[in-house]
Amino acid sequence: MGKLLVLVIFSLLAIAAMADGRMTRVGQLDHFRDCDGCSEMVVLPSGNYMMGATEEEFRGVEDKYKVMYGYEVPRHEEHVASFAMANFAVTRGQFAVFAKETGFPRQGLRDFQRKNLGQ
Repeated sequence: MGKLLVLVIFSLLAIAAMADGRMTRVGQLDHFRDCDGCSEMVVLPSGNYMMGATEEEFRGVEDKYKVMYGYEVPRHEEHVASFAMANFAVTRGQFAVFAKETGFPRQGLRDFQRKNLGQ
């Protein structure tokens, strides 16, 4: 759910930037900033990609990756809608500002548990 929320927020920011003319064209991708101190955002176009793995890719390593097998096979096509993401990695300082302004929990992603992957 968290990843979806982030994608929705980035999409809305991209739409807002396009609407008020803050978006500029750089090469093949659109770039924009929401504010002077904000990260440069890159709008990635929608498209299709192949997700997962084939049974052949697991041959000989089934025991080592048995937990992943059910998530990876069969390889299939997925569609991703256009979204925007930061052009550069987020610094600790930028993340601290985000956490303070949004009330993001102090533990953040450290609470992730491997049981989410079936281990």
